[in-house]
Amino acid sequence: VLEMIGGIGGADARGLIDRVFGLYEAHAPDALQTLEQKFAEGDRDAIAEAAHALKSMSFNVGARRVGEACDTLEDVARTQSDTPIEPHLAAVVTALTDALARIEDLKAAA
Repeated sequence: VLEMIGGIGGADARGLIDRVFGLYEAHAPDALQTLEQKFAEGDRDAIAEAAHALKSMSFNVGARRVGEACDTLEDVARTQSDTPIEPHLAAVVTALTDALARIEDLKAAA
């Protein structure tokens, strides 16, 4: 994904990558907060929608583990009403924490 984004950015590839990462760092925590709020409210449809939103933005920046965890959470929330959501939400939190740390590492190495 970074190579694709870099290719789009041409001579300013690093700047474009930094902007994409910056947007993710700004919006992913808010998306997670929304997801956690919907979990607290117990609204499975809203949980699925919030997981879908975070999934999309995560796949767009190459945060596959976050996207995959959100995909699983979305599926459980939509189709498995007797399955607890909490472990799947915890997986999303862990994956996002790791992804944001990795982004920081990549930015520091640039």
